[in-house]
Amino acid sequence: MDRRASWPPDLPLPGRPTPGAPSPPPLPPMVPGHFVVADAMPDVRDRLLDQRRLLISGHLDDVVSTRAAAELMVLDGSGDDPIEVHLSSPDGSLVACLALADTVDLISSPVHVVCRGTVGGAAIAVLVAAERRIATSFASFHLVEPRVESTGTSAELLSFADHHQRLVQALHRRIADATGQGLAAVVEVVRPGSVLDADEALRFGLVHEVQRPGPATVTPLHPRG
Repeated sequence: MDRRASWPPDLPLPGRPTPGAPSPPPLPPMVPGHFVVADAMPDVRDRLLDQRRLLISGHLDDVVSTRAAAELMVLDGSGDDPIEVHLSSPDGSLVACLALADTVDLISSPVHVVCRGTVGGAAIAVLVAAERRIATSFASFHLVEPRVESTGTSAELLSFADHHQRLVQALHRRIADATGQGLAAVVEVVRPGSVLDADEALRFGLVHEVQRPGPATVTPLHPRG
């Protein structure tokens, strides 16, 4: 009798039943029928719009500005209650931000902006366009002149620089009008770049209110009877 073992051993491969063996029972589904999968959940943006709230975060570019402006106009046409914009945008396109600020000016519904995280650069235009401006206690504000890059001939670059400077001056005027600061004072703060915390922004007039967290409520693990 040949007792030599074969190599590799003749073992059943994973996923391949041994010939003649009974079939394994079917595996239960990974998501039970009574669970709700993510695709079936209501869209968060639609739920916010139902509450007359918008969320703007990240770089505020043309795409974000166009979508936010459209949502503002839809909400404005559906009622007169205030629209709450939650803003967390450290920078953005100057053209896009000024266009969104113009939309805030044009609609009849009051717009309240709640600043969370960092708001700065061109996105400040959207903040100062609001009727009511609120900052959370840990919000920060980066007042700095927006920068832009372009290419072209010398004449094209001169024209572009002149246009950009006019937009920067429009941003300065918006900040001055909203804060009550003189235009020269705004330029003095914005041109070198300044970072303000929530309390400094309140004193500067950039926001009307700072939301502070209330006292924490601790529930004892073993309440006394």
